[in-house]
Amino acid sequence: MWTEWLEGRSDEEAARQALVTCVQTILKGRLMHPDAVPVKDLDLVEEVLEREMTWVEMERAKTERLAAALRRAQSKAKRARIEGVILGIARARFGEGLASSLAGTLQSLRSEDTLQSVASWSEDCDSGSALVARIQGAVEAERNSGP
Repeated sequence: MWTEWLEGRSDEEAARQALVTCVQTILKGRLMHPDAVPVKDLDLVEEVLEREMTWVEMERAKTERLAAALRRAQSKAKRARIEGVILGIARARFGEGLASSLAGTLQSLRSEDTLQSVASWSEDCDSGSALVARIQGAVEAERNSGP
């Protein structure tokens, strides 16, 4: 067992208690586990550590899921801002009717890079029909390129 170094010492019990106290401090302090159970017996330390490591792994997985959800939300917000800029430019240059008709088409674009290109096209195209044609071409190109 990993506690063999304690055996045969006159102060074995004191050393055991010191190690238990140290482990307890680590479990409650560093891991910040709110439900850490007091350990009074050194033989239970390994079991407690395994349980705490399982908790840490679950918390890490939960954190990773939350981070992924945050990245998706940030991506959606960025996309909504870009679409808003495109529709604002289209509305100002070519009228409300064209801007309204573009809203659904923009949502069908998958690539954020393509959406960025559309933003520059909305400023460069000479007419609303030219802008619509370019956007429809981009939609078609994405469809043909697969998922």
